[in-house]
Order: sequence, then structure tokens, then C-alpha cells
Amino acid sequence: MVLKYLMDHAGKVVSRKELLEKIWQIRGEVETRTVDAFIVRLRKYFEPHPEKPVYIKSIRSAGYQFTDE
Repeated sequence: MVLKYLMDHAGKVVSRKELLEKIWQIRGEVETRTVDAFIVRLRKYFEPHPEKPVYIKSIRSAGYQFTDE
């Protein structure tokens, strides 16, 4: 669901808060590393070199962005 959401919003920076609300229905100012853990797993499966992501990029202080370049 995380990957689908990112792909549906390709090119847009999606915040951790947005993912928590849309995917897990967690509301409010909850701080959790759940999103980060899922991103790490997705990168292991889909990135050619997970340590240098091409498709799922981290945008500092903003969230994540899916690109299909």
C-alpha cells in the first residue's frame, strides 16, 4: 500500500504524516519510525542499490518522493 500510494503520487513529495494518515489511519502528531522501516524494506526489494535509491528518494525534512526516471 505504501508503494502504491507513492506511485500514485509520483513526483510529489509525500510526508511521513500523510503516509501515516492515508495508509495506517494514524491521526495527529504521532512520531513513529514505521514509515521509515517500510521504506527501507521497499528499497531492499525494488532498488538496484538500496543504499543509493533511484526510485524512492528521501527528501530531507519533507518526506519521500517516488520517481520513475
